Amino acid sequence: MLNLTDLCSFNSENELKTFNNMVNKTYLSTIIKEEDLGYLEITPIDSNVFIGDFHGLLKKHGIANELLEITTIMNGLKSSGDFNGNLSFIRIPSSNLIEAVINF
Repeated sequence: MLNLTDLCSFNSENELKTFNNMVNKTYLSTIIKEEDLGYLEITPIDSNVFIGDFHGLLKKHGIANELLEITTIMNGLKSSGDFNGNLSFIRIPSSNLIEAVINF
């Protein structure tokens, strides 16, 4: 399947990464459907332990490295360091959502 990045010319890996980040952040909310989400309950202890390290929290719960950024964005954070311990559950992308993002 041909995707949008195949149609665009990028001069560097950084340009491609910037483009992908823009697409994810701009259009993610339009392609997320409730049925494409899973939820992970977070204990108050984990919330406190992982303040400032959202990716660490995700990794502790078995979230794959390639899903860290999209999961961060889906939970309203701009970066892993933005996590302040205020979430009692985390929205987790399903394989359907990942497929939609890849093919968007």
